[in-house]
Amino acid sequence: MKSTWPATEESKAWFSWIRLKFNRWSHRLATRTTLVGLSGFPGLVETRSSDMKIRKNGLWVFLVFWVMVSSCAQEEKGLLMTEDESYDQALAVEDAEGRLEALEAFLEQYPESKRRQKVLRQMLDDAIELEEEEAAISYAERFLSDIPERGRMREYNSIAWNLAEAGIALDLADQYASKAVEMARASDSPRLGGILDTWANVLYRKGQVERALEIQQEAIKGNETDAEMQASLALFHYEAGQPDPAMKGAVKALLLGASGETVTRLKEWVSEASSDSRDAAQRTEKLVQEGVDAYLAEEDTPLRLSNAARVMADLEVSLDRAESMAREALSSLEPEDSDLDQARIRIALAAVLRARGESARAFDVLKPFEAEAPLYFADYWLSLGSCYQEMGDSAAALDTLLNGVLLEENPNVMERLRGLSLTDQEIRAKVKERKQQLLDFHPGRIDPSDLETDRVVLAELFTGSECNPCQAADLAFDLLAEYYPRTALVILEHHLHIPGADPMTNRDTIARYEYHGQSFGTPTVFINGVDQVAGGGPRFLKKMAFDRYHRPIQKWHLVEPTAEISLSASLKGETVQVTADVEIPSDAPDTRLQIALVEKSVFYVGGNGIEQHAFVVRSLVNGADGIRLNGADSVARVNQSFSLEVVEKGIISYLDEFTANPPDRYAGFGGWEERPDKLDRSNLAVVVWVQDQRSGRVLQAAYAEL
Repeated sequence: MKSTWPATEESKAWFSWIRLKFNRWSHRLATRTTLVGLSGFPGLVETRSSDMKIRKNGLWVFLVFWVMVSSCAQEEKGLLMTEDESYDQALAVEDAEGRLEALEAFLEQYPESKRRQKVLRQMLDDAIELEEEEAAISYAERFLSDIPERGRMREYNSIAWNLAEAGIALDLADQYASKAVEMARASDSPRLGGILDTWANVLYRKGQVERALEIQQEAIKGNETDAEMQASLALFHYEAGQPDPAMKGAVKALLLGASGETVTRLKEWVSEASSDSRDAAQRTEKLVQEGVDAYLAEEDTPLRLSNAARVMADLEVSLDRAESMAREALSSLEPEDSDLDQARIRIALAAVLRARGESARAFDVLKPFEAEAPLYFADYWLSLGSCYQEMGDSAAALDTLLNGVLLEENPNVMERLRGLSLTDQEIRAKVKERKQQLLDFHPGRIDPSDLETDRVVLAELFTGSECNPCQAADLAFDLLAEYYPRTALVILEHHLHIPGADPMTNRDTIARYEYHGQSFGTPTVFINGVDQVAGGGPRFLKKMAFDRYHRPIQKWHLVEPTAEISLSASLKGETVQVTADVEIPSDAPDTRLQIALVEKSVFYVGGNGIEQHAFVVRSLVNGADGIRLNGADSVARVNQSFSLEVVEKGIISYLDEFTANPPDRYAGFGGWEERPDKLDRSNLAVVVWVQDQRSGRVLQAAYAEL
């Protein structure tokens, strides 16, 4: 029987397109004397004046046809792209107007896309950025229509805030904010304060200052240490004709870490309330000293001392006292203090020295910390770059200040960069180049002979496939896995439903999250159970994340392990057999052996675009409790077996239950289009570790592939 191709409309269109492209491509060949990329193959082409003939050889014709189709596909971008590629291309459009059009086209092509909600939210944000009120209202309604009413509280609040900040559709913002407040009150939500803050902001933008002040005073209860809430309260006091509480509130907000805009406001308010510049200086001195004294009376930690010094420097008040406090804070720093705290304390002292006109001394305070400074902390790079600029080194200033605008265009850093005779376009081009350099980072591999001890460090990453800041952390863990052998570093990736539903989450990853206190978000890393490193970022920050995790790992490799583990593991049929001979110290009365089944690589593309996930935790033997070891015995043998079939059924059961009855925060969730709920039997490993339950410290770890 003769075989025929089904003559559907789709196939006709395909062949018409290919025929059109073949004619175009042939015409191009006919006007050239060589076929770039193919002319090196003898017998493929021959040149005859301006005419080129392709010899009738089946293999060569197929090769030429393949190259032709590839070339044409490159020209007709979008026609052969997958949904994922189309989405990525639309999202990559830099200007909001163009991105809005591209995303609208994406929705027309893929109206049932699993990314529909994300696309609509991005379109809403772009319309707000463009201050297109009618479009913003339309996209807001479309976005919310797919979310059940009971699950809209956070979205109402978020949209209301963004509309208010843009100054558009304020009546709709008021409606959404009041609905969010009503829902927060009804559910006794811990987010009520923040939602009230949004409503107050909307009311202020509408000119309802007295009502805004009333709402903000309620919002601040329980949120007294929130700097921006305090700054808003001060602003509303001032606009309501109450300058004294406004100025005192502004000082309080600055001490808590409010933005530089509050400094400008306070100076303006003091100037308006003063008879002359001398009176203004005295008033400022009195306000700041009283505020600092009250602030430090509550607690005089190093961070509070540095905060107070920074405010005095910004307002040029009592610089002798400010320097003394800043130096005291710096001398109190401990190696285990977080990168952010160390950066803040150094910035405060540098601010005081710069206020004195001593940029070189400020530079000496900041420069030694450059390798450890987080790339997302713009204040540090602004301070160090300003020192370079004030010292006359424009090239170094440019190189340093660029770090301060990698994540967003910080207005203060941008102003400094413009001061180096750069246009915004030139700045963005340099930022793009810097990001690519960071993306190209690869640390290589460590020489095992450089390791000074037999310590096997345990690194745990709590992450989520819907978590955008987890991109850098996930990629950094991939780099760590390449840099260290499993005889020096073992890795666990615990997936969580933060901020969105993640199909690699299971009961045991949640149990481990609870073990660590469940008071943190994603991404958060624990090194050997006790060194906690929080925060992440987009992909280009993978080097920063790698460095932040690498430092505590290096530290642990200098410490001899206090336990020993001899591990063997095997897979026979569906049964995993684990045998661990463990030697533990006798002074650890509550020591547990933890056993994790991990899948070495799982393919799944969530909202953050990460495709491959390494060492994904699939099960913990006996959950987060592990297996208790008798501290009185120095040596113990643990034999443990478990069934992969049972583990797999547990994963499927958990995901089915979550899909059928999602928590309120995931209202409207209808399941995953694809979910990696099956175990790849050829891609499994076992990670074991000994942990002191009281201190949380991991004494030693081991790894075995199945």
